[in-house]
Amino acid sequence: MQKDHELFAEKNVTIIAAGPHKAKKFKKYFTKHDLRFYGVPDTDKKLRKLYKQPFKISKLGLLPALIVIGKDGKIKFSYHSGGMSDIPENKIILDVLSK
Repeated sequence: MQKDHELFAEKNVTIIAAGPHKAKKFKKYFTKHDLRFYGVPDTDKKLRKLYKQPFKISKLGLLPALIVIGKDGKIKFSYHSGGMSDIPENKIILDVLSK
């Protein structure tokens, strides 16, 4: 999503990455990699539970989930992957946002 950040910005999209890490770890990672979107700590697992993000010990923890929420609060796109190599291409998401 970082590499197509400008395309998402043109569509007035805010990208938010949620994860089980504390704010300090998010800040360090996002600063190191110069990420231009937001990292939100989900240490209490509320977002993970709300959006049904899978957890598999055999995959070393949380599996990636991608949720696109419209300005109306409705889910426009949802994808729960089987691993880190199974993440939708940005073009798919951008196409959904164009509808």
